[in-house]
Amino acid sequence: MKLKALRGFLMQDKKRGANVARKIGEEFTVDETEEGELIYGMLTSGRAMVVDEKFIPKSWRYFCRHSFSYVNADGLPRFCSAGSEITLSQEQACKYLVSGYIRPVDETGWTPRKLLGATVKEGSVRQMFDDLPEVREPWVIRKERV
Repeated sequence: MKLKALRGFLMQDKKRGANVARKIGEEFTVDETEEGELIYGMLTSGRAMVVDEKFIPKSWRYFCRHSFSYVNADGLPRFCSAGSEITLSQEQACKYLVSGYIRPVDETGWTPRKLLGATVKEGSVRQMFDDLPEVREPWVIRKERV
């Protein structure tokens, strides 16, 4: 998988057995079958983004799971409400896919959890919107029970 560094960081290279310094804007490849957890960590922390068109196309339609504001390709601020469809560039799509705000319209599309699911341990990583929060009953009802 081809990745692009969004900021400078050190990455452990298992082939050489040493840390490798990645610079801002540098493109590098990582094997997604062996280094899935490392890739997922880089994506969720905002250190790198996917630039491989095999995984994320240059422009694509996505379904909004949660409402958020973004800047479109023309540089104008836009708002996406939950349940609507939007077209995003590769960079924006990578950012919002990893955070869980959007998902591809078709289920065959790329998502970090689906791609790296076999190599990422279940309890080791957290995603912002993996599970919806439990709905608590109103405080008045809880107070009456006590």
